[in-house]
Amino acid sequence: MSTLGKILRWLVAGQLPAHVRAYLRVRLDARKLAASSLFDAAWYVAAYDDVAISGRSPALHYRLRGAAEGRRPGPHFDGDAYLASYPELRGSDANPLLHCLRHGDDRPGRIDPSTREPPLPRLPVDATGYRKWIAACDAMSLAEREAMEARISVMRWRPTFSIVLSGAATATGFRRSLDALQAQAYPEWEALLPQTDTIPLGTDRRIRHGAAADAIGDFMLFLTPAILPGATALFEMAVAAGADTELIYADEDQIDTDGQRHSPWFKPGWDPDLLAVQDFPGQACAWRRSRFETLRAVPTLGDPGLLTLDAARVRHVAAILFHRTEPPRGTRAITRIHHGVPSPEPLVSIIVPTRDRAHLLRKCADGVLNRTAYRNIELLIVDNDSRAGRTHRLLRKLRHDPRVRILHHAGAFNWSAMNNAAASEARGEVLLLLNNDIEVIAPPGLRGDWLHELVGQALRPEVGAVGARLLYPDGRLQHAGITLGAGAASAHLMRHASAGEVPSCLGLEHVRGVAAVTGACMAMRRSVFEQVGGIEAEHLAQTHNDIDLCLRLRSHGYRILVTPHATLVHHEAATRGADASAAQCRRTAGERAYLTRRWGELAQADPYLNPNLTVVADRLAFAPPLPRDWAVSSPSPSRSSRAHPRLA
Repeated sequence: MSTLGKILRWLVAGQLPAHVRAYLRVRLDARKLAASSLFDAAWYVAAYDDVAISGRSPALHYRLRGAAEGRRPGPHFDGDAYLASYPELRGSDANPLLHCLRHGDDRPGRIDPSTREPPLPRLPVDATGYRKWIAACDAMSLAEREAMEARISVMRWRPTFSIVLSGAATATGFRRSLDALQAQAYPEWEALLPQTDTIPLGTDRRIRHGAAADAIGDFMLFLTPAILPGATALFEMAVAAGADTELIYADEDQIDTDGQRHSPWFKPGWDPDLLAVQDFPGQACAWRRSRFETLRAVPTLGDPGLLTLDAARVRHVAAILFHRTEPPRGTRAITRIHHGVPSPEPLVSIIVPTRDRAHLLRKCADGVLNRTAYRNIELLIVDNDSRAGRTHRLLRKLRHDPRVRILHHAGAFNWSAMNNAAASEARGEVLLLLNNDIEVIAPPGLRGDWLHELVGQALRPEVGAVGARLLYPDGRLQHAGITLGAGAASAHLMRHASAGEVPSCLGLEHVRGVAAVTGACMAMRRSVFEQVGGIEAEHLAQTHNDIDLCLRLRSHGYRILVTPHATLVHHEAATRGADASAAQCRRTAGERAYLTRRWGELAQADPYLNPNLTVVADRLAFAPPLPRDWAVSSPSPSRSSRAHPRLA
């Protein structure tokens, strides 16, 4: 969209003053940064060669992107170290140098410029970024090799891996697989080859002819010569293995004939819904042999033996351990699993908080009442001191529809309290929280099935809440789930992206588990809403209340889903405007701080975002290097983790 088009859109939505204030504030911040002795423009451009290409001034680049990408503003100041000294700023998107200049304490971020090189920026997920990431983050130092050897020597349990090699390949192909196995740092393995005279066994007693039934290892891997294990693959899996582990899967990439690695697949945590349509474990996984023997065959996509695995018995090693010589086949032809709605349809209470903006409410109500196939609904409109005559006339008209009830809520705009009040009046088995700036986009004359989709998912006993895919009016993505942590308090992954910009590996075209969904369109059973105590209204009046609700649902063992099969238009923040004024910024910061105090690290933990990835400006980026679990005294959940640490 052109700049003029954006301005007109903001003007119509009443957001233009807020955007102008935000623009001016960014420019003033950049001036303050440029004037600081801790910001070195020449050093910044020299350290990060893409800054000059961007065409922005160094200070403006640091203000808009650099701080979020983990870059240093100069040789004497480390922003990550500064933020680590101020826990209340974690996840706040705070610019560390600006905070330092405003509060006059640069001691936490001061560094000796002779001791450290500029950190690697959080690189975009593309071919160039991956090459740089491999060089900086995926190489093993001598000290790490020694730590690995020491860990192997003291392991209390050294599980054995049986690698079953199969597939149509030449003797050369199998020889390459055997070479990769013999290069393993971890020694406890056996290789089983097809019965053929064309593949010489050699002198290594760990290599023999046989099939899956002949395996004697604790875990089994089923590989073809098209997928090669890296030198530390079996070691990292051995470290991840526990007494109750039934499946270990790892990340992978592709490798060309010249040995160049590309196309990384950084996989999510364990997600049964995504697994039903996308085989993300693939061949880069190890099965407990006893589990495999009960299955009698390697589970295929959609197999109950795979879908019913207990998440607590699955380990994901978040590291590139396998390299493919050909692309994986990861998605089944059927990409949608319907969860039907019982007959008769349960009553759905649709709660819409509003204040004036009659043109938005009219579209929202018309879509709910007249463009939705689901008929057993009640629409609860919570009016928060609307003053415009147009709004009052619309409310009087809507009141004539027997499906509509108008509830009045006086006082300051408190989204949480308004929804809680309406929920206490609701009669439905299912609650749907819906913003008044949501528009149903079913074509004229065709009743959409978006509500059937949401209700069908929300009625599943293991699901706490389900959100819809939301689009901006121009068709760009606004919401497909919220990711937590990742360098920010929260982010709408791939927000503002057009359809062609979304990487297929993210699975955004499928129903999938997410850390949280937006309260702009969130469905759940009323019993579940009441079980977790509703929405936090005292400390989270306007923002982060939906995230807090999702965290509470997950703490009770429920899953949070987002479905692309319910797609609506969202005129985002049209009612209360953008959070741009000083008072709004202070309120948002305070609510974010409350969320962090209440949930601690859990507010920064996303079980569905691979820890090798982060989010910068709502786009995926490569994360800084992860600590290697086996290089420290006790394993951490960074590389080898359960899919659902503490929260479902």
